[in-house]
Amino acid sequence: MNMNTESQKSLKVQTTKSLFKSKQAGYSVESIAFGLVIFALLLVGLISVFAGLQNKARITNAFAQSQAILSAANSWGGNDKTGVSMDLLCKDGYLTSEICGGTKASIGNGATGNPWGGAYQLATDKNTSRVKLTLTNVDKDIVTSVGDSLAKLSFDSCKLVKGCATATATGTTVTVTK
Repeated sequence: MNMNTESQKSLKVQTTKSLFKSKQAGYSVESIAFGLVIFALLLVGLISVFAGLQNKARITNAFAQSQAILSAANSWGGNDKTGVSMDLLCKDGYLTSEICGGTKASIGNGATGNPWGGAYQLATDKNTSRVKLTLTNVDKDIVTSVGDSLAKLSFDSCKLVKGCATATATGTTVTVTK
């Protein structure tokens, strides 16, 4: 009997010791919260980088399309641009369906052709040897950046839209005269 009692006592002591020695398994609330904060910061950073790249791509696309429109207008009208329009340049095949919108069967007129879903509008300037190209519905947060990019295409070949007589950027609209 002594042996059983001693082994029971020994077992009780070992069980009690092992209960007090057990450590918490898994992560603490603080560790999880810290991980979530780091994850959220990385996510915000990635989203802002993506938005910046997307804006840069749209500006580059708008520049290329505007250059194509101004070149087409120059080819169409020679020195007198009276009557030039997006509708006419699209229907006569001077511009691609990407710029004009629509399909091959039914070509558009540039009404939703710019990278922000707005219109390309083309009209003769007061000086009939020039045209005014207007982009509508440009994101108001980057309209100046778009204007700065397109100012290079203007008659005065401005570096920036600010102070340029032949390029403007206001509200959600950019206009370039060439």
